[in-house]
Amino acid sequence: MIDNLMVELSGTDEALSKNQRVFLMRIHRKNNRITTKDNSRCEYSDQWLTHVKPYSANDKNLLKQSIEFYTAHLLLEAVETIFYTAKFLECGNSFIFSQDSVKEKIEAVCKYTGSDYDEKLWGNVLRRTAV
Repeated sequence: MIDNLMVELSGTDEALSKNQRVFLMRIHRKNNRITTKDNSRCEYSDQWLTHVKPYSANDKNLLKQSIEFYTAHLLLEAVETIFYTAKFLECGNSFIFSQDSVKEKIEAVCKYTGSDYDEKLWGNVLRRTAV
């Protein structure tokens, strides 16, 4: 999707603002980070699902923590992507990066997506990611 957007924008006659170009470069790098984190999470999930012998309590806990760690990071990457993409689409040429807190971004994304903001859920995500 990100690559398609970049190709589409490169074919237009309109000049992009500096902030729009920065956004596109950042979103492209973020897409690569999401892929890497998702692959790591999948490795742990696959281990969890395909392991034949019962896990020791310690091994089970380590796998669970790894899956939760990558899931939390993926959620925050998704929040940032949705937050700045929505701003990019809303603001057009006047798009600028803002200094919103992570919590403000999460609350805004919950509003964009019509989801309820769950303090307990997002508190756990923030704790997992040490943000």
